[in-house]
Amino acid sequence: MNASLRDRRACAFSLVELLAVMAILALLAALTLPGMISTLRAAKLGSESVAVSDLLGLARQTAISRNLPVEVRFFQLPELNESPSASPKVWRAVQAYMIDGASANPLTRPRYLSSPVIFSPDPTHSGILTMTRQISPTRIGEYGTPPFVALRFKPDGSAIPASENDPFSRSNSFLTLVMEGDPSLAQGANFATLQVDPLTGRVQIFRP
Repeated sequence: MNASLRDRRACAFSLVELLAVMAILALLAALTLPGMISTLRAAKLGSESVAVSDLLGLARQTAISRNLPVEVRFFQLPELNESPSASPKVWRAVQAYMIDGASANPLTRPRYLSSPVIFSPDPTHSGILTMTRQISPTRIGEYGTPPFVALRFKPDGSAIPASENDPFSRSNSFLTLVMEGDPSLAQGANFATLQVDPLTGRVQIFRP
C-alpha cells in the first residue's frame, strides 16, 4: 500500500463517526426547533398587529385630511380551511371605508389576517368586538356580505362606535390579536393588544 492511499484512509470518517455526528445534529435540531418556531410565530403576530395599527392610523389621518368620517370594519369570516359560504366563526379581516353621507366607499382593500393570527373573540380582550354587529352592504372578496363591527374616526381625529347605541371609552376601546388554537392568555399565550384612544384616535400596541 502506498503512502498516499494510507493518508486518504487516515483522513476518512468511519461509519460510526458519521452516525455519531448525525445523532448530535439531530439532537441540536430537536432542541432549537421549538424556539425557532416560537420566534417565527411571535414575529408573525407582531407584523400583523403593526399592519392593523397602520390601517387604523391611515383611517384617522384620512378622516382629518378629507374632513369626512372613516369607518374601520372588523369582519367575522368562516374558518380558513372552510368554504367561503360556511358560517362566519372567526374574526380575521379588516377594511376601511370613507363615509360620505349614506355612502360607504372602500378606502383600502380587505386585510385578511395571516393564519393562524385572529382577533380574540373574548370580550375581556377585544372590547371593540362587543359593539353592535351589522351586515356588510358590500361584498368582501369571496365571502359575500359577512357580519362586522365598526369603529369610526371623525374629522377631528377622535374615535367613536359606528353605532350610536354603543358606549365607548378606554375600558372597551381595545382589540387583541392572538394565535388561533393557543392556550388562553391567562395561561401565558402570546398576544398583541391595540388600544385606541377615544379622544385622539391614536393607537398603541401592547405586547408581553
